[in-house]
Amino acid sequence: MEKKDKSKLFETVFENAPIGIYLYNSKGVFLDGNKAAEALIGYKREELIGQQIIKTNLVPKRKSLLISKIISNSVLRKPTGPNIFPLQKKDGSTIQAEVSTYPIDFSGEKLFLGIVRNVNQCQGIEDEFIKEKERAEQYLDIAGSIIVALDTKGSITLLNKEGYKTLGYKEGSLDGKDWFSNCLPKEEAKDTHQYFDKIIQGKVAPLSSYKNPIVDKDGNKKIISWRNTILKDKDGNTTGTLSSGQDITDKLESEERFRDLFDNLNSGAAIYKAVKDGKDFVFKDFNKTGEKIDKIKKEALLNKKVTTIFPGVKKFGLLEIFTRVYKTGNSEHFPLSLYKDKRIVGWRDNYVFRLPSKEVVAIYEDTTAKKQAEELLKIQRNLGVALGIAKNVNEALMGFVDKAIELEEIDAAGVYLGTGDGKMELVVQKGLDNKFAKQAKILKPNTPEGKLIFAGESVYTQFNKLPSNTLDDSNKMMGVGSIP
Repeated sequence: MEKKDKSKLFETVFENAPIGIYLYNSKGVFLDGNKAAEALIGYKREELIGQQIIKTNLVPKRKSLLISKIISNSVLRKPTGPNIFPLQKKDGSTIQAEVSTYPIDFSGEKLFLGIVRNVNQCQGIEDEFIKEKERAEQYLDIAGSIIVALDTKGSITLLNKEGYKTLGYKEGSLDGKDWFSNCLPKEEAKDTHQYFDKIIQGKVAPLSSYKNPIVDKDGNKKIISWRNTILKDKDGNTTGTLSSGQDITDKLESEERFRDLFDNLNSGAAIYKAVKDGKDFVFKDFNKTGEKIDKIKKEALLNKKVTTIFPGVKKFGLLEIFTRVYKTGNSEHFPLSLYKDKRIVGWRDNYVFRLPSKEVVAIYEDTTAKKQAEELLKIQRNLGVALGIAKNVNEALMGFVDKAIELEEIDAAGVYLGTGDGKMELVVQKGLDNKFAKQAKILKPNTPEGKLIFAGESVYTQFNKLPSNTLDDSNKMMGVGSIP
């Protein structure tokens, strides 16, 4: 490029530069300035050319010593600045200016180039940046979560107040320290750090969320649920990680206590989730006592509909209670009732309530044994009355059958006499089908738990051993079975 062209290029750059530029000589005389300098101070360059800067109204007298020092250093061909001092504009207002100077050779003459910018404008931007930074830090500090940032080596570059509080350290004391060796259990630190290194190297994808323990200053372990993201620079290079974590230690301990309580209740307990807006419910949990009562394993019913596992639940009336409790949130007691389907039969007493999660819980008792005992006592009383007023055995037993039909509100009943070898003899009956009567046999004779089997079906029965002095042939009679 020719000298003339270079000179023209310099003039173009000088004139159109976005920051204020001015030229002065070794005596501090103003030689030239660009458009940005004019806009900055409000003077046209022609108004200042030929004047010594120190003698103009631009610089307050109290700053004269600083200006003289800048000019002296310029004479020694030394760059100066940046220096900040006030400049008075033509309209009398003042700005804070940042000034730097550089010695240059121009057309064989030793001159000085000054660069000036309005710090007020920059300060406004800087102030806003600082305010935004402070606001961001406040957000981090008031967040109920742990916020931690790590660089590519795993060193802590940011940890908020909640993080320090959870870890039990003084604020700032962990800055720059290795996260893994200081904040994780020793037995997990090495493997976790190695996995972190693989994430930074791009060898494995980061987990967006996971749970792992940290260890506080006193050595206590705490379980944290983390959410993570990778930090990258403008060129897409990984610069570290940013994670937010919730301390779920108390929650997990509470869940564990609930689990222990739930599993060891003496009552059956089931947790259901509503489907079809409460028209049906699926099992979400089932305790050990429930398994014993209903003779089914939890694994066999989880996530299955209650109407599938217990097909009699609608007729039983409990499904209606589930729906109502689910929709209203009001707890209800479902009084003692007999549940039966092809698989199980039993008396149940249910208490139903709704959790905050809108899951429905049923706590229930198996009162079959109690109900059987009540029935047995009733049989004993009725049989005693019948035997006391009867003229003979048949009349007494028929009176008992009539009383059973009346009390139990049934259509038919009979009295069987059983012997020790398991044989059965129908003594009296009313309303029983002949096929039903002929195909009877006894299991577990001489025990209250015995069942009568008719045509291959187990029938709910009660047995009562007769007093030995009741009948003449009592030595042949081992018990009485009622068929409700």
